[in-house]
Amino acid sequence: MTEFVKSLRQCLKLTFPPVMFQLLEEILKPEVDFDNLAAILALDPILTATVLKMANSPVYGPAGKVTDLRRAATVLGTRELLKLAVSISFQKNLSDAFKKRRIDFFGVWRQTIWSAIAAELLAQKSCPAQAGEAYIAALMKDISLLIAACLPSYTPPAGAEGAGLLNYRPGQAEEEIASFGEQHEVLSAELLREWDFPEHLRQAVIRHHDFEGAKDHDPLSTCIILATRWAESEFSQAQNPSPLLQFKGVLTVKLGLLDLEVEELRLACIARFGTILGALGLEEGKHYDTDYRRHSLALLQEYYLLSQELTQISGGLENAAKVIARHLKWNWGLENFDLALWAAASRDWTLFSASKNSGPELAGTGQHAAGLPWRRHQPRFILNATGREIGELRLEQNTLDQERLEQIKLYVTFAGQAFEHYALRQAVLEQKAETLEDLPVGVARLDTKGRILELNAQIKTLAAIKGDPAGQDAWKYIFEKQGISRDVEWTAFLDNPEIPSLFKIFCLKKKKPDAEMCVYMSAHRRVWRGRSEIIMVLEDVTLVPTLEMQAIKQRDFLERLMDSMRDLVMTVDACGRVIYASPTASKGLLGRDLFVICTPKPPFEGRFGPELLAHPPGAIEVDLHTGPSKSIPLELVISPLSQQGVAGRNYLVVGRDLSAIRRLEEKLKRQAMFDGLTQLLNHFQFHVALEREVLRARRTDRPVGLMFLDLDNFKRYNDAKGHQAGDEALRKVADIMRQNSRRGMDIPCRYGGDEFTIIFTEIGAPNLEEIAGRIIETFAAHWSGYLGVSSGLAIVKPGESPDQLIGRADKAAYAAKTAGGNRFVWAE
Repeated sequence: MTEFVKSLRQCLKLTFPPVMFQLLEEILKPEVDFDNLAAILALDPILTATVLKMANSPVYGPAGKVTDLRRAATVLGTRELLKLAVSISFQKNLSDAFKKRRIDFFGVWRQTIWSAIAAELLAQKSCPAQAGEAYIAALMKDISLLIAACLPSYTPPAGAEGAGLLNYRPGQAEEEIASFGEQHEVLSAELLREWDFPEHLRQAVIRHHDFEGAKDHDPLSTCIILATRWAESEFSQAQNPSPLLQFKGVLTVKLGLLDLEVEELRLACIARFGTILGALGLEEGKHYDTDYRRHSLALLQEYYLLSQELTQISGGLENAAKVIARHLKWNWGLENFDLALWAAASRDWTLFSASKNSGPELAGTGQHAAGLPWRRHQPRFILNATGREIGELRLEQNTLDQERLEQIKLYVTFAGQAFEHYALRQAVLEQKAETLEDLPVGVARLDTKGRILELNAQIKTLAAIKGDPAGQDAWKYIFEKQGISRDVEWTAFLDNPEIPSLFKIFCLKKKKPDAEMCVYMSAHRRVWRGRSEIIMVLEDVTLVPTLEMQAIKQRDFLERLMDSMRDLVMTVDACGRVIYASPTASKGLLGRDLFVICTPKPPFEGRFGPELLAHPPGAIEVDLHTGPSKSIPLELVISPLSQQGVAGRNYLVVGRDLSAIRRLEEKLKRQAMFDGLTQLLNHFQFHVALEREVLRARRTDRPVGLMFLDLDNFKRYNDAKGHQAGDEALRKVADIMRQNSRRGMDIPCRYGGDEFTIIFTEIGAPNLEEIAGRIIETFAAHWSGYLGVSSGLAIVKPGESPDQLIGRADKAAYAAKTAGGNRFVWAE
């Protein structure tokens, strides 16, 4: 148990006498015993007198005056009498505690008792057997907040002072957990455990603010949830009847009630509410000026809908005054009045005066309503917005009865809320729109793909735009029509959301000779209402001084010059972020980290990061990564730049493209290793490979074999069919050798002319003979004996050199050819 809960329990015992506990104990029983109730009430004569006073109320319709408790139990019923006793004791003891803390209790009490009455009436519709339980649970649901307010250490949060204590606020749950260690609904249920409240009632108390899930709970919990929201709507601290109308719709949807049934429920609540106030000697009018219970829901709805016309107006305060004038004339026949309205944008007041012979006309302006030249003075009605007055209506004296004055007062309440929407939102937007149209610069809203959402008038003039270009590509529609081709920096800006803004200057040729207009363009990213978009601003800078314009043109020339260079030119900041790149490469580089998109290559050693910028080691070879599995070899040269007299803040990086050099190196390397005709290893590489494999055989004691192949009848074939056919035959021989070799283990080579070799690793005599046989068979199948091959086979002997191995295999091939060819012979 937390210290705060201990404090609440102690305060609970100090606030309520034993009589309260005994009353609750009795009311929670299935059957109420009158004798027990009478005995409890006898302990508190003042409570008894108050109960008897309430029993004589017209609401209960007694036939004669009720003078004793038994007669009261007959008129009201024993359980009803007990409920009244609990309610009165609850109010009396809490009121005394609040007075000690100098807190206004009336606003809290009326909301508490209304929710209890409403919960009981709603339960009579949906779960009649639990109506009494609904009353008690709703009455006690906020006991933890009420007790906490009595603690000397308690300081109410903003918005929870006085009557606002029970209104549920955004963020309240988090505030309570931080202050109390738990939400007040749970704390209330814990305190009610002290009074032996059953589990299902404590669960209903825990749920009483779950308005969104009201239909997911049992009927009793639903009634308490709806009663809680009803009381909050009925006694809105903002003096706003709109929540009450919205709640009416909730009752019709969630409980399936008709409008008439909702009205009847509300009238029943009002009657019971008034009875309890009267019995307690309370008069609501002394406490609060605004009381919407004087009006029916139908009238509230009528004036609410009437006022909504103010939310739709446009065109300034004059139109708002005209709408209000029409409402006053149609509903109450009023034509003579003064109306002052406040403009949020200018913070000024405007007075309109209306008479029978004319509509509302401008009568004056000023910074304060009191200083306007009013013609009428009483009665006066204030149009209130959230936190301030935004309008005032004054009528002719002595022209209306009290009922019509109350109706106008109600209408003005709704009109103030509707006018707030216009004054603080629509009117401000209208003025901003007018200002935007009058700006001497062009402004365009674009989506993130560069398509037009909205343009102001000036940009249409600058770019000679006609018609509605919404949805069109902005660059194409604004610039390409002026002869400016698509800019690579603009494309990079659109493609890379990490680039926050872009600035460019363009000079447009005009029809007159030697005439041109220069436009400064800036584009900025922003998020508006959760959606990313781009704001483009165009400004005519034709009148920029001559020297500045020459500098701009020189910059454009240098950009075109760098664009034509094969080298990549970049500038980076001290962190290595690319802030400029050659136009052809800027799309994928601007805003990126040079040390992330580049990987250094040998012979570079050390850390590759921003520290290199201040002390570059000379040329650095890197791979510039341009995409998945794509890169460009560059040689980077870094030089510090001077900026406003401070050296080294930004750096020039020039990257020489090494792609052509690398391709040439690869070509030369291949030419040095492979035979140009057959793409087999050449004579030199054959000797390198054989020496390597012979040495490996000595170390590992694994055999290495060699096949020496000499083509049969090749000279006759070449002479008969020509050199091209001979070259094609040699390429076919290479293919046959590759096809019959073991991939990754055997090494086919061209020895020279029509002689070939194959180096075999880790092979024995049987396998070597098998491969040699397959090669001879493939020759026979392809050339039908016209072209054959004589092969010499040898396996390296211990201590034998590569040359000795070659000599033995060559002699064996010669022996095979001497024996008629198209066969293999093992070396001696």
